[in-house]
Amino acid sequence: MHRYLGEPIIMWEVLLYTYILFMTFSLGASILEVASDLELPGNGPLWHSLRSGCIPEEFRRNLSSNMSHLIGRMMQPSPPTRPTTDDILQCPFIKMVSLLTQCIDQLND
Repeated sequence: MHRYLGEPIIMWEVLLYTYILFMTFSLGASILEVASDLELPGNGPLWHSLRSGCIPEEFRRNLSSNMSHLIGRMMQPSPPTRPTTDDILQCPFIKMVSLLTQCIDQLND
């Protein structure tokens, strides 16, 4: 298919893919903050630690191992090593949450 596309569109696809991988870190950090009920730092040593892939135990303490693992993958320092959106949606933990949400929605209808 790419043989028919101009370079600007191909570059846009690459930029979009890269943007999504950058946003994966942000989503992982947001989930970490909400799930741990701890405020993430805006700067300082802990800020740098989180961006280097080190999530302290105090943030993981109340997380399931599946959630902790997924967040850790989402917050990897190197964007290409982060899971894609499809990877995240295929995670058994996320599938379970989605199924529970659907069940709750059906009960509310």
